[in-house]
Amino acid sequence: MNQALRDQLLAMKQQVDNASYEGEALEPLDVNYSTKMRSIHGNNARRLNDIIDELDSWPTVAIVGEEGAYAAWSIAQYASEWPALQRKFLAVLNVAAARGEVTQRQLAFLLDRVRFNQGQPQFYGTFLDWDAAGELSADIEQIEMLEERRKAVGLPAYEFTRQRQKEEISKVGGRAPYDWQAYKSAQQQWAQKLGWR
Repeated sequence: MNQALRDQLLAMKQQVDNASYEGEALEPLDVNYSTKMRSIHGNNARRLNDIIDELDSWPTVAIVGEEGAYAAWSIAQYASEWPALQRKFLAVLNVAAARGEVTQRQLAFLLDRVRFNQGQPQFYGTFLDWDAAGELSADIEQIEMLEERRKAVGLPAYEFTRQRQKEEISKVGGRAPYDWQAYKSAQQQWAQKLGWR
C-alpha cells in the first residue's frame, strides 16, 4: 500500500469535512456554497486527476487502502463543477469496479451523480432532490428494476433511504424550496453554464 498517497487523499477529504463543519455547503447550488468550498473541491479534483494519471488507474483499495479509496471516491463525488473531470473519474472508477478493485456501491453513487448532472434518469436513485410536491425523490430509469439493482450493489431499499435523508434534512432545518420552478431553473442554468447539458 502507498501510505503517503493514502494520507494525502485522507487530508484532502478532511479539508472538505472541516469546511462543512464550519457551515460551508457541499453542493454548488446550496445557499452556503462558498468560494472557499469551491476552491477546495477544485483543488481536490485536479489533484485526484493527477493521481489517476500518475497511477494510470483509480487509487484502489490495494493501492491506498479502504479509507484512501473512499476518500478518492468522495472527492470525485464533489467534482460536479468540473464536468470533464467528473466524467473521467466515472470512466476510470468503472474500470476499477469491473475488476473488483473498488465497490460497486461507489460506482452506483458516482454514476447517478453524473446522470443527474446531465439531466438523465438515475439507475440507483442515490441522488435525491426536491420534486414539485415538496418531497425528496429521484427520476429513475426502469424503476421496476430499481430494488433489484440497489440490492445488487449493497444499497438498502429506496424508500428507506428516502425517509432517512428526509429526517436528516429536517433535523438541520432543511426544507423544500419555496419556489420550486425557480429552484429547477437555477439547476438548469448551472448545468448549462458548466457544459453538463
